[in-house]
Amino acid sequence: MFARGGGHSITWTGTVVPSEQYYTRVLQAVSISQPVMATLERGGFAGSVLSVFAAACNLVSAQGEVVALVGRPVGNGPLNVVLEGDGFLSRSLEAGLPVEGDRHGIRVGEVVTVSLTGAEIWEPRLVWAELGADRPGLKANLTVLHDHLIAQAPAESLASLLIANSAEGRSVESAHRKAARRAIEGLLAALWVGDCQGIAAGAVALAGLGPGLTPAGDDFLLGLMAGLRTWSQLLEGRGLSVEEACQTICGAAAGRTNLLSMALLRSAREGLFGEAWHILLAALRQGEADEVREAADRVLGFGGTSGADALSGFLAVWACLLKFWFFCIGQSH
Repeated sequence: MFARGGGHSITWTGTVVPSEQYYTRVLQAVSISQPVMATLERGGFAGSVLSVFAAACNLVSAQGEVVALVGRPVGNGPLNVVLEGDGFLSRSLEAGLPVEGDRHGIRVGEVVTVSLTGAEIWEPRLVWAELGADRPGLKANLTVLHDHLIAQAPAESLASLLIANSAEGRSVESAHRKAARRAIEGLLAALWVGDCQGIAAGAVALAGLGPGLTPAGDDFLLGLMAGLRTWSQLLEGRGLSVEEACQTICGAAAGRTNLLSMALLRSAREGLFGEAWHILLAALRQGEADEVREAADRVLGFGGTSGADALSGFLAVWACLLKFWFFCIGQSH
């Protein structure tokens, strides 16, 4: 839908003051993350466009809060406002455009107005305890997930680090993969003994590591925090809670990566994850093998290697808990 307008010509109720200067597109939100709506209700949103892609427009406030306007194929996420349609966000939008919003809607420059009226409030918080570490069939489903990740992950992802005693190709590893390998070794060893300084050092080394909109090291940390919440017993008896470990990881990453990636890490620290993760945990909990693979493919579909790197971090906790990942403490030293 298009509305002709200029300045403050468009209100959230749809009233238009005629102007001949340009057209503003009025888009309808299908759903909005609960934390995003809370931000809009609390004090509104004032900032600018951070980046624009075919299926997403990322906004950043003056306080560094990130909101993502996305199409339906991207789906719900802790930062997301999901809009009707797809592939239209890059039209006429550009980085730097001013943004303002409240609980009724979001205005991007004089180009796009997003109506939030009637949008479903989506809850990104996962109930990790529902996975159940001893649930029948869970180990089989995790094995399915592991094997599917190894088979489907891009060669340049961190997934190959999940292959026990894999030395193939190490001599030609990229610099960021070699650095990631060393950092992950140290991070897992530190988690194993509850060493906060070691955990922070590992997170510092991984934060911002690698190419991409969300670097591989950040994606691994995001998945790792999901894994720590799923298998909190890794930290039992080590004088460290899951919340403390996630806070240490997120705090160490601050200032070492980009705004979007940092916002996703902060969400992961709070146990907030995208819809694809919700579907994956449901499949692991009670799905058949094909459902696990299908759910894994949803996560793998994010970014070039982002999904694979995040799943690698998630499974690293499980593998370390079972003491069969080759660089867990006691196996790499």
